[in-house]
Amino acid sequence: MKNANKFLKKSMVALLVFCSIAAGTTGHLLGDNAQAQSIDLLRATERDIVDVDGERGKIAPDLEESMKVAQELNSPDELQRVIIQLSDSAPDMRDAVSREVMSVKMIGTGGRYRKSYKNLGLVSAELPLSRIRELEADPDIAYISPDRPVESLAGHVYITTGAQDGSTDIPSLTCVNGTGVGIAILDSGIDTSHELTKTTNDHPGVIYSRDFTGQATTQDRYGHGTHVASLTAGRNDVASGAYTGIAWQANLLNLRVLNDTGTGSASYAIAAIDWCITNKSSYNIRVINMSLGAQAKDS
Repeated sequence: MKNANKFLKKSMVALLVFCSIAAGTTGHLLGDNAQAQSIDLLRATERDIVDVDGERGKIAPDLEESMKVAQELNSPDELQRVIIQLSDSAPDMRDAVSREVMSVKMIGTGGRYRKSYKNLGLVSAELPLSRIRELEADPDIAYISPDRPVESLAGHVYITTGAQDGSTDIPSLTCVNGTGVGIAILDSGIDTSHELTKTTNDHPGVIYSRDFTGQATTQDRYGHGTHVASLTAGRNDVASGAYTGIAWQANLLNLRVLNDTGTGSASYAIAAIDWCITNKSSYNIRVINMSLGAQAKDS
C-alpha cells in the first residue's frame, strides 16, 4: 500500500501540474482512502516530485522559454497564467489568512492571485513574465508551470477493453456494470438528451452537471464529452446493445472543462478534480475520466 500511495502521488501531481493527461476512458479510481491520498499528494515532497532529477529548478522549461522570448521581444511585463505547486512547508490554503498572504505575494510581483485548490496544494495566478523568477526564493513555492491548454483525445470501445467478457462471464456481480458508482466525466459536456446517455427507467444517465469553463452551460457543443460518456456508460438497450457502455448502470457526473472548440486549461481540470475530491462521498465518485491532455513539457 505504501508503494501504491507513492506511485499515486507521483502520477497525480504530474497529471495535474504538468498536464501530461492521457487517461483515455480508463479514469482514476477514488477509493475510500482517497482523501488521505489526496492530502499526501498535495503535500508531496520536493524530493519525490519536484527535484526528481536532483537538478531541476522551480520554473518549468517552457515557462523559462516564454520568459526568454518576452525579454527578447521587449515585452517582459506580459502576463502569463500559471499553476503554482506549493511546497511541503507551505501554509494550508484552506485557511483564509493563508490565501490572503498568497494573494499579497502575487500582487507584489505585479500579478494577480486567481484561485487555490484546497485539496491539491495548487494555486493558479497571473504573473508578469519578468517577475516570475522572484518567486524561486519563496520557500512556500515548489514549482511554477504555465496554465497550459488541454484538448480532447480519442477513447476506446466496449468489446476491445474486455468489459463485455467481464459483464457476461460474471453476471451475478452487479458492480461489473457500474451500479451505484459515480463516474465523473471531465470533458466538453454531455448531451443529456442523446439516446445513449439520457436518463430512462433502466438507465441512470447524468445525475449532476457543472460548468468550469465560464461559458455558463453544461451542454456538449463540441461532441467529445458525449462520445466519452457513451463509451463509459452508454445504454445497453439501443440497437440491440451495439453501443453498450463499459459501465452502463453507473451514475454520470458531467463536469465541463472543455469549451465549444474542445479546448480548455489546466486550471479548469484542476478545479473539477478538486470538486470531485470534496464531493466524492455524496456521489460515490470512484472514477474520474479525463480524455484530454497537453504536450509533455516536463515530468
